[in-house]
Amino acid sequence: WIFLFLLALGLGYLFTRSLTGRIESIRRFSEKVAHGNLDARVKEVATDELGNLAESLNATADALQGTIDALREEKNRVAAILEGMRAGVLVIDGEGRITLMNPVLGRILQADLKESLGKKLIEVVRNAELKGVLDRVLSDKKEVTATVEMALGTRRSFEVVAVPLAEAGPASGGVVAVLHDITRLKELEAIRKDFVANVSHELRTPLTSIRGFAETLLDGALEDRSNNRRFVEIIRSHALRLSDLTMDLLTL
Repeated sequence: WIFLFLLALGLGYLFTRSLTGRIESIRRFSEKVAHGNLDARVKEVATDELGNLAESLNATADALQGTIDALREEKNRVAAILEGMRAGVLVIDGEGRITLMNPVLGRILQADLKESLGKKLIEVVRNAELKGVLDRVLSDKKEVTATVEMALGTRRSFEVVAVPLAEAGPASGGVVAVLHDITRLKELEAIRKDFVANVSHELRTPLTSIRGFAETLLDGALEDRSNNRRFVEIIRSHALRLSDLTMDLLTL
């Protein structure tokens, strides 16, 4: 009996030690996954309950790894899109703090992307017009489009399209805004207006003279031998000027 007792005790010790080791292996696996090591797996070959548990944990780790890889790929894709955009992208939360800013906007504002995250918009973009647009979207929960002027070394104009971002719920949503730099368009528009005004002025003078002298001739000056030829020469002179202006316009 003593021999059988000692044998049973030894077998029980070996079984307990094996069981403890297998449980410890599962515990170490859990700690590794909790710390972000998704490559960890439980090395378990038995077909009992612990073996089935280990197999389920490994399958869960495989699925989690696949999900994380897909999210990382999607994050990289979004980052590449934001990097490649020529427009500035800005996202703020419900409290007006910056949660995202693409590199283009960072360069425009001469702001550090990492340092800007978590700060109030007005701390990074010291522009009351832009803040007012985003505040309006936060309060009204509606899209707002506006033109905003900013002093960034030189005066620059931006077309801002801001829409509510409500994935986190209506109470804690934010705003995503896209800023298109339209400074050059504004300059071209001003040039166009000046050009049209100048052309109109240059054309008005000869046209007025031609009309005036033509009406004078029709009202009787055509029979005035002392002046009719001079009036026709003046009309001809202004007509030549109009021709020159037309050629200049075609060249421009």
